[in-house]
Amino acid sequence: MTKTIRIRESQVAGAMVSLHGAAPFHRAPLILVHPDEIGYFKVQKYLKHVVKVDPFSQEDWDTLVLSGEITPLTPCKAELDMWIWVFRKNFAPDRKDIIAELDRKQQLHFPTWGDRDAIAVLVVETELDDLQSSFTTNLLNQCEQALVDRREDALALAQTAFCFGPSMTARGLALLAVAYDLDGNKVRADAYGKIAKNSKSQRFVDLYEQELNRIRALSCTTDIGPKNPELQLHIAELSRRWADKYFG
Repeated sequence: MTKTIRIRESQVAGAMVSLHGAAPFHRAPLILVHPDEIGYFKVQKYLKHVVKVDPFSQEDWDTLVLSGEITPLTPCKAELDMWIWVFRKNFAPDRKDIIAELDRKQQLHFPTWGDRDAIAVLVVETELDDLQSSFTTNLLNQCEQALVDRREDALALAQTAFCFGPSMTARGLALLAVAYDLDGNKVRADAYGKIAKNSKSQRFVDLYEQELNRIRALSCTTDIGPKNPELQLHIAELSRRWADKYFG
């Protein structure tokens, strides 16, 4: 049952994320504890002075830690709009760049966690909207140039921009589709195209088509191949998840 707790006395106990995974970047909610409350609380939404949370027990915590769904963290003070960002080793072109920029702007809320495979940092996202948007735009520009040059890092750049961006964009989806197509994976290329075309906004669909045609022309690729009927259910599920997340 969802409830609210005061943020001022709350502490970070963990995060609903595994440090190790395939995605180059992962944003995840924190798990909090509060001195006046029993159990653990997964952040659902930050409000003005409180946070809406989903409570769970010590037994649930132990089970989720054991399964790898929760990463325990060194306790520290929680703040409004604080989330965990996980940068994995396949973050392109180099996760050191964005971490250094966060550090330069004094937006790293220590401690940090991780190893050579993954680095996790606490950030207050309301302070980082401009940085996240500008860094994503830079990644998309680099990806587009890599596609024009037929460089091998084009797909990694497209994947990183898609994961790191504050929202799904027509340009980001089109770059992913073309990058996967050039990589020989038409199944994934079709899947991202289907996600765009199943969005609830016709304007988004039109923008996607425009971007897809423009990027294909720049990279001299052929049309994204026809849909494989055997994959329609899988693609439809991906489409539903992304449409629900970004278009409500």
